[in-house]
Amino acid sequence: MTETVLATAYLPNILYFAIIAQKKKIRIEHHETYLKQTFRNRTTILSANGPLDLTIPIVRTNGNHTQTSEIQIAYSEKWQIRHWRAIMSAYNASPFFLYYQDELEEMLMDKHETLMDLNGKLLSLLIKKLKIECEISFTEDYYPILGKQDLRIAISPKKDMKK
Repeated sequence: MTETVLATAYLPNILYFAIIAQKKKIRIEHHETYLKQTFRNRTTILSANGPLDLTIPIVRTNGNHTQTSEIQIAYSEKWQIRHWRAIMSAYNASPFFLYYQDELEEMLMDKHETLMDLNGKLLSLLIKKLKIECEISFTEDYYPILGKQDLRIAISPKKDMKK
């Protein structure tokens, strides 16, 4: 498999979109064992007080052996309202936010069963709004890929992205 592979991400950062725009054909890993403390269920936005981490609470149905495709979203707390208020506070005055805020809010407020479902719909919306032409597909099996096309762990909150 020689295609570029990325992990799923919640409201991905600019590096993620730069890779998508450059590669034009991306596969999103669907069958890996879920990794904690990654951008799969978290994002960082720039608030008035500096960087603010937003994390979606999840349920790992099979504990540490749960595949990413099986990760469910927990709705026991009101994370959607918190996230939307933070996004509105941070970006409401930004140019063009008005043009996509309704769709973004609707997508965030919907109850999605799985993290992959929410992330996939958000990614599709953002690619459309950014007018990036690319082909996104999902892996059918887990492939232990090595090399520069495997970017599943390249974009991580634990890595310094400024380098």
